[in-house]
Amino acid sequence: MSRKEIPTNVLDHIIHLSPPGELQAGIERFERLGFKVLPGGTHADGLTSNALVVLDDGVYLELIAFTHDVDYYAASASSTAPPGLLEKRRGHWWQSKLPGWIDWANLGFGGEAMADVLMNPNSDGGGAVANVGGNGGDFGVKYLAPVEGGRTKPDGDVLKWRVTFPDSAAHGRGALPFFCEDLTPRNRRVSRTSAQSPAAHPCKATGIAYISLSAATSISFTALCAQLSLVLGENPRFLSDGEEARWALNVPQGTTPTSAKPRPEIVLRTATVGDPDLQIPGSDKAWIDQVGFWVDQNGHTKDDDDGGFFGDRGSETGPNLGNVSGVGQVAFVPLPRTG
Repeated sequence: MSRKEIPTNVLDHIIHLSPPGELQAGIERFERLGFKVLPGGTHADGLTSNALVVLDDGVYLELIAFTHDVDYYAASASSTAPPGLLEKRRGHWWQSKLPGWIDWANLGFGGEAMADVLMNPNSDGGGAVANVGGNGGDFGVKYLAPVEGGRTKPDGDVLKWRVTFPDSAAHGRGALPFFCEDLTPRNRRVSRTSAQSPAAHPCKATGIAYISLSAATSISFTALCAQLSLVLGENPRFLSDGEEARWALNVPQGTTPTSAKPRPEIVLRTATVGDPDLQIPGSDKAWIDQVGFWVDQNGHTKDDDDGGFFGDRGSETGPNLGNVSGVGQVAFVPLPRTG
């Protein structure tokens, strides 16, 4: 199966992490921002639970939290826990991430064909990803073998999927997308019926405008430009004299971007050196610093009592940014006017 037959640029979901045991607090923060949050469930490993914010474009936010911190499993009081949970908790792919936006997933297709495409570091134009810098090197791309996962919904429905992650040793976590392929129907994992009405979210959010990534250094920026281009299958548009790169994404099947609902974008910049608010998450070479949401221009305004501001969204071309405590940076971008 050729590269063109396996789309790798369909945005599936974006992940927000709350501190261990504080999923409900995370849910309440997003509700105060004007999002409608739906129950999720407990993941198959028993280590995490989630809730969902489903948008009209078919993309969703996964609000997630570990059930307990690592010390809980190490404590003698937890000796009744199933064997191996301590090791699984310590080795979890999001163990090292700080609360906030931590990762993003594109939709997987093609079963083993996609796995072969992502895992083959030396594939050429006939495959999905070429490796231009060696086996997982600075300019290369390296993905790991797929792992099956799932979760049980509150109604008892068992969902199953297959995820393919980039090698965190080579790329960190959150800069390149991982891929989520459904083994049970996606409409069971992502129920859009509750998001069809324009009034589904009090904040009038309809979809993702962009995911903003910050590269730790100019070298990381250059490397990630090459890596994202390989994974997404297209070269970026460069803005600001080459200091900003943008890639357009597609949305899940059944939703079609139009002039009134433009395609979401990945926006990559180099982190501002000397910024007193800059917090580099661990040793990651790049990270998600902001998520932008398209909003209906008739949406109402609202103050967020968590310390951020959800209000005047500014002009049609300029979003109003909010630095929301416990959430991370959020931007609300007015949809283009039509007619």
